[in-house]
Amino acid sequence: MFSAGAFSYVEVRPGSRNLITQTDNPVQISIDISKKHQKISSFGASDCWTAQMVGQWPEEKTDAIADLLFSSELKDSGDPVGIGLSSWRFNIGAGTAANDKIRDPWRQSSWLFDESGNEIYLPEFEKETRSRIKGQRTFLRSARDRGVEEFTAFTISPPINMTKNGRGFCSKDVGATNLKDGKTGEFCDYIVESVKALQKADGVEFDYISPINEPEWDWNGPKQEGCRYNNSQMAEIAKTLYSKIENEDSVNAKVLMPESGHLKSFYDWQKSSKKSKGKYVEQFFDESSDNYAGKALSGLLCGHSYFLDDPSEGLVDARVKFRKALDEYPELEYRHTEYCILGGTEHGFGGGGRDLGITAALFIARVIHYDLTIVEASGWDWWLGISPYDYKDGLVYSTKTIKDGRYNDSKMLWAMGNFSRFIRPGMYRAELKRDDGVENGKAFHGLMASAYTSSKDKTSAAVFVNYSGNTESVRFEKKGLPEDARVVPYITDAASDLAPCKAGSLEDTFKIPAKSVVTFVIQAE
Repeated sequence: MFSAGAFSYVEVRPGSRNLITQTDNPVQISIDISKKHQKISSFGASDCWTAQMVGQWPEEKTDAIADLLFSSELKDSGDPVGIGLSSWRFNIGAGTAANDKIRDPWRQSSWLFDESGNEIYLPEFEKETRSRIKGQRTFLRSARDRGVEEFTAFTISPPINMTKNGRGFCSKDVGATNLKDGKTGEFCDYIVESVKALQKADGVEFDYISPINEPEWDWNGPKQEGCRYNNSQMAEIAKTLYSKIENEDSVNAKVLMPESGHLKSFYDWQKSSKKSKGKYVEQFFDESSDNYAGKALSGLLCGHSYFLDDPSEGLVDARVKFRKALDEYPELEYRHTEYCILGGTEHGFGGGGRDLGITAALFIARVIHYDLTIVEASGWDWWLGISPYDYKDGLVYSTKTIKDGRYNDSKMLWAMGNFSRFIRPGMYRAELKRDDGVENGKAFHGLMASAYTSSKDKTSAAVFVNYSGNTESVRFEKKGLPEDARVVPYITDAASDLAPCKAGSLEDTFKIPAKSVVTFVIQAE
């Protein structure tokens, strides 16, 4: 695992499936590891809200689920145990579990206040009686124990004792935000004190704190937690939170904001906001802006890729425009912090209905590809690590049962693993070129390719997403890569879940089967 002082790549062991082919005229792939783009920080997911419930299941089942998400170990067969997520997002709750207005108890959260609602109280894990918090802590500790080193604490709503309507969601009468006037400092205190308590009790260090989630949406109604904010309110929260962190020796987290629900909000105004919401890049990082918060945000910007996952809806175009806005501020680092399939797609399915097969997996692999290659995201997080819903929102799926239940993996899990397991923290995206004349921005129906490298251990990983129904073939040019390199492919398709394949060399041609995601690990022998 990557740490501040060392880098050790995951174990790679060849398998039996053979992707080596004698096909003529393969696409020639050149990887220039000397031309570095963004540095990769992590791939992750969040504990919302299912970890609170599933974390109460028998230990052998929570361990097995945690292995699927976090483990970078291999089975005796050589197949990966899990997808090796390198970050985990922990929801600091709003206390809606004490408020039955949110209809679905699996979308409620507990807070870390004691019974008085005034002081943070986190008992020893073994003595934890508030089972919903203990469930979250089970997976927080499981991530820690499996080598995850990056943790983010995030909030979806302020605590219900700090909101105008006493709920963890908005109503039409609360105005621009549901946070009570004059409660910004108290809200930030709650976040910081919760982080301190978790760090001390569970032996983790939070790297980031995200106080706001999708502020441009209204969040009216009891479907789930949520809170809206305008730009000036967000800037005030960022500055206040930053100031409180600066005065806490035991908290070293950076502030992440704004967790925008739509990439267009970064470079354009929200239509209904009368210029009080949106244009987040300019608003928070231009020193002439009244809402400048660049120092508090440490050059970090984060958001979500919802509703921009179809070529006809901005898959490429919106990302190009966003990247152009980011380029005006070259010191900025962008992190992608949430995504699942929501809207209608070119395949005729939306977010509703589980799809454990390869179609949905290819869909998310394509989104990851373009977030990394066009937006140049330094990190990429999925939404629900565990989902009980009949929806395309989970990596692992569970029954909606407390104390015990059943779970299963998905192709979405393993397709994400083609990225998360092999693109390790500290690697850089490298320049990749192909000789077939297909531009990256027009490859979304065919073969997409990107490459990542670690100079420390002479390892590169090239990830190919073949969206088409045709088998493609590729060959790597030797220039810039170790001459004696061993090439080990890992494939996710209808028949395989991140399966290791027969090792080859840079002399070989490899096939990329139709409807598959294939990662090639290229290492010096």
